[in-house]
Amino acid sequence: VPRVPTLAEYWDRFAVQYVANQKPATQRGYMSIWANYLRPVLGDLPLDMIDRPSLARLKERLERLPSLSSRNQVLYKLKTIFTTAQDAYVIEDVPMIKVYKEPKKPDPIVYTEEEADRLIDAALADERDNAAIILLLMHCSLRVSEVCALRWSDVDYRRKVVTICHNYSAGEESTPKGILTAPVGLTPELAAALAASAFSRSVSAWSVFSGEITHHSAHTIRSRLNAMQKA
Repeated sequence: VPRVPTLAEYWDRFAVQYVANQKPATQRGYMSIWANYLRPVLGDLPLDMIDRPSLARLKERLERLPSLSSRNQVLYKLKTIFTTAQDAYVIEDVPMIKVYKEPKKPDPIVYTEEEADRLIDAALADERDNAAIILLLMHCSLRVSEVCALRWSDVDYRRKVVTICHNYSAGEESTPKGILTAPVGLTPELAAALAASAFSRSVSAWSVFSGEITHHSAHTIRSRLNAMQKA
């Protein structure tokens, strides 16, 4: 009977075959959780020897994380490791890993039409490219990371569409959430705001909000949004 690898031994395989194929942010999450929680507590144990007492020790270490959702992220990723090991016939059974019960999330705050119009008016009154940023968020429902990564080649004035095919987070380019590209409508207001942008459109690969292959960050986009909200 083949020896069951320790979690640390299996991690090397898992990192190459699974983690390396995830988006950059997901990869960073796995690496951080492995280094700070899974490796120190469970790394030396064979996969089939990770039992209730060892999982209890892991939960003790998780107490340093203030939010239940952060603790659950560790447990969900551990579950994924076990599931892939089972699918690869490395282990027969996946141990029961009980996650924390999280409180119900509050309902999101949704702007009224009047509030949305006020926000757009504040952005239009600003001399920077805030109108284009606000309208991409509101008319196209782009995520902040997708606004950061938008390129002129993604904007088609003739067909009146914006194609969401880039994502930029923590200094790395990637694909949109869900991987698939998606076209969304280009409203006349957004088209006018983009056309009025101060940045060059001469190179289609350039980022809309930089003029070169550099980007706004999520922080700078949110700062602009917060300023418009205050205005």
